[in-house]
Amino acid sequence: DDTDTDTLASGNTKSLTNTNQTGSASPNVLIGEILTYSIRVDIPVGTINNLKAVDALDHGLAFVGCDPTTPISAGSLILAQNPCITASALTVQNEPTTDTNPASVDAGRHITFDFGQVQNTSGSTQTLIVNYQVIVLDIFDNSNDVGHARGLNNSVVWSWEGGSLTGTAPNVHVVEPDLSIVKDIDPLVAEIGSVVAYTIQIEHASASAAPAYDVLLTDTTPAGLALNPSSVVVNGTAGLPTATVTTTASSIDVLWTRFPLGESATITFQAQFVGPSPVINSASVEWSSIQIDPLPAMQPQSPYNRYS
Repeated sequence: DDTDTDTLASGNTKSLTNTNQTGSASPNVLIGEILTYSIRVDIPVGTINNLKAVDALDHGLAFVGCDPTTPISAGSLILAQNPCITASALTVQNEPTTDTNPASVDAGRHITFDFGQVQNTSGSTQTLIVNYQVIVLDIFDNSNDVGHARGLNNSVVWSWEGGSLTGTAPNVHVVEPDLSIVKDIDPLVAEIGSVVAYTIQIEHASASAAPAYDVLLTDTTPAGLALNPSSVVVNGTAGLPTATVTTTASSIDVLWTRFPLGESATITFQAQFVGPSPVINSASVEWSSIQIDPLPAMQPQSPYNRYS
């Protein structure tokens, strides 16, 4: 957890306060993870005109919206407008702002919170806090930080009539799961009518840096082989949850809701070779960085970026 602190005529910082995923440990984040940032500024007694906070998110992040629980905390301050309530006081653009392509990977990176005139008549300094959410995008440059040598960072600039302050949040680093699959057959050469045995091994590749979720193995038996569904056996290491196995006369699906780092699974089954040859039988495995179900499939989590 981190917190952003901006003080008029003083230093300004910004930080991460929360995320919606438990599968990553700060400063690591996952693709699809929603991060909550907090920025704050101390307002002395008197009136501040044209107060704005502009946040330029790094490439790979996009704005989701104000925090749904506690978007803004203003103490006794009188705000001319609340950008988390008044749509015209919140501007979300691409970064750079000269990029006007709505399908850009950089959409939703430039956020302006416009408070207008801010009055403090309380007799003491009051703190204005803005909490908002951003998402780690599903783009190539976010693949285990491949496009970010220093990680993902963003900065905020508070400005008002007569001054400004700048601050940045600590970097976060994108980590991803990466699974490998190996399939073997015994024997490699068989007579028509004979039984062949298959073994499939699934494990984390050396580059994998996070648990995988909704892991689905799919194996469809081609013409030339007759699958024996009752022969399917799935075994996993101690930390792997029990798999859900679905078979038909010609297919095998194996689903794990979570596939922790360091765990592996072995699937064995038999099929009869009915010919003709040659017969090629392949299997595939797919997964996600975060647990998607039961969220609606293929629905962006940010209204500002299609890669969310």
